[in-house]
Amino acid sequence: MAQHEIRVEITADGSKAIAESGKVKGELKGVKNVKIPNPGEVSNGAKKASSDVDALGGALGKIRNMVAGAFAVGSIYSFGKAALSAAAKTELLHKGLSFVLNSDEEASRLVKNIQDI
Repeated sequence: MAQHEIRVEITADGSKAIAESGKVKGELKGVKNVKIPNPGEVSNGAKKASSDVDALGGALGKIRNMVAGAFAVGSIYSFGKAALSAAAKTELLHKGLSFVLNSDEEASRLVKNIQDI
């Protein structure tokens, strides 16, 4: 049986890793001088932040409802305006067909057929 030898050599440049670890070490030196508040202060701060976020959420909800209401009123107004415009155009079509066909019944039948489409 034949014997073979396989060698794998892996090299890496670790200078960036060393430089980054130096940065982390510098940041940690700055952290050791930070005053850690007592747990009660942290709890009170967290509760205040939570209530402030809740108040902001409530205010945003009210604004959202006002905007939705404004859009609803605008939509209803636009729909009403379009409906009146369509009714006026239908009436104008009816009068024109009545004149051309010289028959109000025939014009009404044609307008009804158009509306059914």
